[in-house]
Amino acid sequence: MWDPDFSEGAFIYGSTHAICKITDIISRNKPNELKNLVEVRAEKKLTHEMRVILTDQQKKAIRLTPDDIKLLVPLKVLFNTDKNQKRCTILLKTLAMKWCEIGSSLKLVLIVLETEFKRDYSKGTSSEWIISLFNVLQCSLINDSSTRSTK
Repeated sequence: MWDPDFSEGAFIYGSTHAICKITDIISRNKPNELKNLVEVRAEKKLTHEMRVILTDQQKKAIRLTPDDIKLLVPLKVLFNTDKNQKRCTILLKTLAMKWCEIGSSLKLVLIVLETEFKRDYSKGTSSEWIISLFNVLQCSLINDSSTRSTK
């Protein structure tokens, strides 16, 4: 009813590419490029994680391509109607695995992300989907004694 043109396939395609774009920004350590891609609250949190929490090794390993994403699961779909406002929120969990060159060896990396997308469907708005939450739940080297997790 809210969006007769909504396509689950198109949403998954777009959200996959958005997630890959954010991981590319993280891997290049360019927090200023987050502007207009994520809400301000998410930008501040991600900038903090890039500067303080994620190691250089994790930042290098986190860059994803669509082929790296093995599972993308919608956890919640919320419709919020309040007075004249109509907003939709979709919370996704992403599991990615890939091979990454760390030093002089190839390592298997496990990445788990939680991403929330929001869109305002209120009358008179022409908004698009925006990332309102981007959590790096895990970024670990598999079968390595120096495995580190961000949480």
